[in-house]
Amino acid sequence: GIIKRLNEIGSLPIVTGGTGLYINSLIYDLNFSPIAPNKILRDKYDKILLNEGSIGLYNLLKELDPVSAKKIDQNNHQRLMRALEVTESSGIPFSKYNKDFRKESQKYDLAYYCLNMDREKLYDRINLRVDIMLEKGLIGEVSNLLNKGYNKDMLSMKAIGYKEIILYLEGIIPLSQAIEMIKQGSRNYAKRQLTWFRRDNRIKWIDVDNYQSKDEMIDFVIKDVSTTLNI
Repeated sequence: GIIKRLNEIGSLPIVTGGTGLYINSLIYDLNFSPIAPNKILRDKYDKILLNEGSIGLYNLLKELDPVSAKKIDQNNHQRLMRALEVTESSGIPFSKYNKDFRKESQKYDLAYYCLNMDREKLYDRINLRVDIMLEKGLIGEVSNLLNKGYNKDMLSMKAIGYKEIILYLEGIIPLSQAIEMIKQGSRNYAKRQLTWFRRDNRIKWIDVDNYQSKDEMIDFVIKDVSTTLNI
């Protein structure tokens, strides 16, 4: 992939982001269930979804793999379908895959950093970000997507910010409540991210409050990467 090509020309790949699973797919040995899609099973699950909703898929998974059922949102029909598909196709419960979820990969030399800051300051910035999203037209964006045929049951429309605005547009909650739900959901997500990354002892934590500017922080990272990777 891209990392391999960059390595071949002597360039240093830099991966950024906050989604733990995507990062773990690079730095841990994860088995993402090499089970090919099964059309017969998918048709079966589509019928269950149509007739019973996501709860029908969830109840079936509870029977076949209760461990996975506890970990998957009962409204996330795509993940429910994949867990069922892997379980029924292979005869092995989906929960048995990736049991060595924290087995470190030896594929890359790694310099690993995570930003952190005072919790109250972080939450204030998250709240401000939500206000800016609304000022820049979040409500209109969600409304336009709904008018184009995207519906609230789609996984993409369940993202923080979308699902709350949909509740407002449907008249179920007032706008003030929708805004507070977005802010609360975003703060909770940030908290879960920090908890996720604290599990990895390879991470070097960077306290943003200790630096006068972004350039100062970047200079530290550049020097530390050079030392860590001997480049």
